[in-house]
Amino acid sequence: MKLQRGTLISNGRLWRVRYRAPRDATGARAQKSEALGEHATRAQAQLAAERVMMRLCPPRLAPGSSLAWSAWCARYLDQYLCLLRPSSRATITSVIEKHLQRTFGSLHLHEIGTRQVQEWVSKMVKEGAAPATVRLRYAVLRRMLRRAQLDGLAACAPPARSIEFG
Repeated sequence: MKLQRGTLISNGRLWRVRYRAPRDATGARAQKSEALGEHATRAQAQLAAERVMMRLCPPRLAPGSSLAWSAWCARYLDQYLCLLRPSSRATITSVIEKHLQRTFGSLHLHEIGTRQVQEWVSKMVKEGAAPATVRLRYAVLRRMLRRAQLDGLAACAPPARSIEFG
């Protein structure tokens, strides 16, 4: 599916992007628009519009396809964290950027299994992380893997009962 870019509309320095929404159950496509805010140039507004369009009309992947972990992290941050409170968003963003991307950055979603997660948890315990901290980080990882699975990607979140927390 081709990524939709939308049409930029300027009103002075305020910009909007107008786009056609994805098809609904009846096959119709509604015309919508989203405010982009104030931008000095058309190029800046275009960059903002592309970020908004990735969130509103993301490109669809074939069921069972896989992404690199770093690509999934970026997509998860853009699409799903925007719905959370700012404090929750900051905590989860920190866990993703400081711990999950470093640990699983070289893997694809389908390669993350119980063994890799157990090694990661064991390493955190050996480094002296508090049990609540380990469980918080693990919860963020599981939530991301479950969301990837719901999106049709080849991912499987290991069950909590299969992980030893030390």
